[in-house]
Amino acid sequence: MTASNGDREWVRARISVAMHLAVGNGPAQADWALEQIASAIDARDDEIAALFFQARAITCIKARAIERGFATFERALEAARKHGRSGLCARVLINYGTAALQDGSIALATACLEEGLQHARGQASVEPYALVGLAEAFYAAGKLHQAAELLHELHAMRSGDSTTPLVAAAVGIPLGMLLGDEALLAHSSDPSLLDLAFARYERWLLGPLVESFCALYEHRGERDKHDALLNRDLESSPVLDNSVLLAIRAARLGPAAHLPRLAALMARHCAVGISTLPVAYNCLFESCIAGRRRPRGGRNLARQADAEFARAGRPLVQALALDVAGLSNEARKVRDACGARVNAMRPIWNGSPVHKKLATMLTPREAEVARLAANGAANRAIAARLKISERTVQHHCESIFAKLGIRSRWQLTR
Repeated sequence: MTASNGDREWVRARISVAMHLAVGNGPAQADWALEQIASAIDARDDEIAALFFQARAITCIKARAIERGFATFERALEAARKHGRSGLCARVLINYGTAALQDGSIALATACLEEGLQHARGQASVEPYALVGLAEAFYAAGKLHQAAELLHELHAMRSGDSTTPLVAAAVGIPLGMLLGDEALLAHSSDPSLLDLAFARYERWLLGPLVESFCALYEHRGERDKHDALLNRDLESSPVLDNSVLLAIRAARLGPAAHLPRLAALMARHCAVGISTLPVAYNCLFESCIAGRRRPRGGRNLARQADAEFARAGRPLVQALALDVAGLSNEARKVRDACGARVNAMRPIWNGSPVHKKLATMLTPREAEVARLAANGAANRAIAARLKISERTVQHHCESIFAKLGIRSRWQLTR
C-alpha cells in the first residue's frame, strides 16, 4: 500500500531540502536529512524513489564518494524510467550526465545528456538545462560545432531560469573564442553575469564562469582584469566543486599565498574517483606549480596528464597539458582537430616564481605553530605551550613562511 498524498508531499519536501543542502556543498547535512526519511521511502512509488536516490547520488558525489554516487544514480534512473514521466527522466539523466562529465566517462556523460535532451524536448522547465548540459559534454569531447549549435538554439529560445545563462556562459565563452564566433561570445561575456554568480555564490556555478572570463581576459591581454577577478574568487573559495580548471589556472598564475590551500583542496578533490581523470588534473596542477619553482619544471607531470586526457577523450584539456609541457605546436594540432579556428585557450602569461617548498602541506606541528602565531602568540609562548625550544619554534616558522610564500606574521594572520 502506497503512502497517502500528505505523506508523499512531506517526503518530497524533505528530499528537496536534502537536494539543496547537497548542491550547496553540505553533503554531511544532506546525508543526515536523507537518513531521517529513508525508512519512509516506498520502493513501489517510483517517482519518490527516483527523487530520493537522485538526492542521495548527488550527496555522494559532493562528498567525493564517486563510485557510490554513480551506482546510486543508476537506481534513480531505473526508478525514473519505471515511472515513465519524461520530465523526471530528463532531470535524473541531466544530473547523472553532469556528474559523469566532471568525474567519469565522457561517453557515459554524452549518452545520458543526449537521452535527457530527448525527454526534455518541449518542456520549458528542463529543456534549457538539457541543451546546456549536452553542449558542455560536446565541448569537453572536442565537438565544438555541435556544442555551439546547441547554445545558439538555447539563446534563440530566450527561456530558462537564472541558472541557465551562467552555465551557458561558462561554455559559450571558450567556444566563442575557439570558433571565432562573435555572436556566441557576445551572448556569453556579459560582465553582469559575474555579479549574479558572486551574489549566488554556488561554487559549481561560480568556478567555471570565473575560469572562462579569466581565459577571455588572458586571450585579450587584459592582465589587470584577469588578476582582479582571479583574486576575488580565490579570497573565499572553500571547495573545488566543478572548479578544477580554475585551480589549475591559479597554480599557473595566482598569488603564491593561495597555493598551499589550493594544493590541499586538490589533493582531497582528486584523491578518489572511478577513473584516473582526477589524477590527471592533479598532475597538471602540480606541473604548473613546479614550473614556477624552476624553469622547465613539471614538464614530465604535464606529459603524464596529456596522455591520460587523451585516453579519456578530453582533447581541449589535453591541449592545455601539452602547452604546459612546452609542446605548443602539438597543442595547436589538437585544437585544430576539434575544429578550432582560433588558437585560443592556450597559456600566454607566466606566473611569478615561487619558493621550491611552496604548496607543500604543513606538518601537524607546523599547523599548530601557525595557528598560535596567527593568534598573536610570541615564540616564547608557543614554545612553552608546545613544550619545545624557542629555536625549534623559529625553525618551524621559517618553514611555514616558505611553504606559504609569506615573509611576516601579519601576513600569516591575514
